[in-house]
Amino acid sequence: MDLAPDTHEKVRTVGPGAHFGMEPSTAAAVARRIATAGDLRLTGVHIHAGSQIRDPGLFARVAAAAVDFVAPLRDRFPETVELDLGGGLAAPYRADERVPSPRRYAEALRTGLREAGARERLGSYRLIVEPGRSVIANAGLTLYRVHARKRVDGADEILAVDGGLSDNPRPSLYGASYEVLNASRPRGGAERAFRVVGRHCESGDVVASSAVLPAGSDVGDVLVVPATGAYVFAMSSRYNGVGRPAVVFVRDGEARIVVRRETDDDLLACDLALGGPETVRTARTVSGAASRRSRAR
Repeated sequence: MDLAPDTHEKVRTVGPGAHFGMEPSTAAAVARRIATAGDLRLTGVHIHAGSQIRDPGLFARVAAAAVDFVAPLRDRFPETVELDLGGGLAAPYRADERVPSPRRYAEALRTGLREAGARERLGSYRLIVEPGRSVIANAGLTLYRVHARKRVDGADEILAVDGGLSDNPRPSLYGASYEVLNASRPRGGAERAFRVVGRHCESGDVVASSAVLPAGSDVGDVLVVPATGAYVFAMSSRYNGVGRPAVVFVRDGEARIVVRRETDDDLLACDLALGGPETVRTARTVSGAASRRSRAR
């Protein structure tokens, strides 16, 4: 059964070369060994095809594949088997992006289970799903301040912002496409395309390759990038020595900081001063441990 999703190769978790999970024959052999091991207990299976999946039919095939795998091994599982059908339901990152609704996702899973005869072949089972980014992506957005506006030969004019690759590596990693809005200027007037870039020394540090914004967008404006609630802060780094931004929860007009902005002191907190007392203490600890090991021999 073909479970390879039509998605970016870097977020595909099945197919040739994928380093996740096991081949069905290997997984079946492992299940049989677990079932006969005295200190292990086989409770269920997990199957996941990838991320940002837009084809509901794939979810039906995933559900059917899980049933087809468990059915011949049903006697190895406890009375109620757990079927974790993974996730991967796509989230819309742009206003014109069409993705299946949660209802359509659920209907596809139900179709796959029914057509594979889950009730008849498995008896009692517990279903687990992982909607992931489809739930949280659009609950978050990122704010940037424009620090420079620059003309470039043969390309859209550039707006450089105070973040980028360190707080959201997805555009650089696999070409994730985001919309950009200007919170400082009303829409409806003249517009033009800008290339919105980050602050890092990488040509690939591009927030949006062609964002349509008010033509007067300029230094000091606040730009908004929606749909950054998933796989953004969790993937952030201190690249180029840039501290990670604050995380703010907003509800009913009230804002609450839940993760403060990192400071220079945070960036240096784990550094040991060369030749300083901390280095000396560390060296003594390592030397003492080596000496104890030597005496033990």
